Amino acid sequence: MTTFLFRATSEETAAALILFYYDINQDVFSDSREMHENEMRRHLEATRRTWLESMGEEEKSRYTELAEISQNHAAAFRVCRELPREEGIFFLSSAELGKRIDLDGQQANRYLKQMAILRIIEVAKKGTQHQVIEKDGKKVVKPGKATTYRWLL
Repeated sequence: MTTFLFRATSEETAAALILFYYDINQDVFSDSREMHENEMRRHLEATRRTWLESMGEEEKSRYTELAEISQNHAAAFRVCRELPREEGIFFLSSAELGKRIDLDGQQANRYLKQMAILRIIEVAKKGTQHQVIEKDGKKVVKPGKATTYRWLL
């Protein structure tokens, strides 16, 4: 669970989710919460080291630049790096990135734009926002679509 959450969220969010899981299932565990938290922190550190070792020099350099700005910038980079499948394509909304790294959607959108300016990602197809429309006298939410990005590194 720790490895998956490290790649999909910020480290703070991963830690909070892992400890929440422990809290609601503590009757299953034989170790104390403190011991479980220490083990989780060591696992996150080992996962971070392994993840950094998996990167090429350009990726490492860009990641380091963003990590020096803030841990949220680094988390946004990590989430975007882990999402691409074939041809480096992935789908992500600002709101979804915000949920993953515990930011509001507008701030997450700024991080995505910054990564595009730095040529880490590019917009392959712009997404759409959800809209509230009136249909047959009722308000209906027309869902938006996530932006399609391409990982460039």
